[in-house]
Amino acid sequence: MGVHWPTIPPKIQTCYSPRHPVPCREPCLQPWVPTSNPEIVFDIKYYTRDQCRNRPPIRRTVPKKADVEKMMKETTVDVKDIPRPYLAAAVEEDLDTHGGGYQK
Repeated sequence: MGVHWPTIPPKIQTCYSPRHPVPCREPCLQPWVPTSNPEIVFDIKYYTRDQCRNRPPIRRTVPKKADVEKMMKETTVDVKDIPRPYLAAAVEEDLDTHGGGYQK
């Protein structure tokens, strides 16, 4: 099954010969045809592993403009809802630094 070219040395020809047999070239090999015979069919359990089919459908609701205006009127902002800034005390400047703390 090697390639017979006169210009290629025999050792290079042997590297081309170990090819995998192809069903169309080898008459003794028959192609594998899938069947519905339960003894031959692979049992891969696709539908039991597929969790996308078990999820409920996503409910999407688009609110109307009147509903949004009603929700905005019902919401109230309390001072406690607003987070406090990190700086909660007054800043004390050090006047003893070089230049009094600021450049003049």
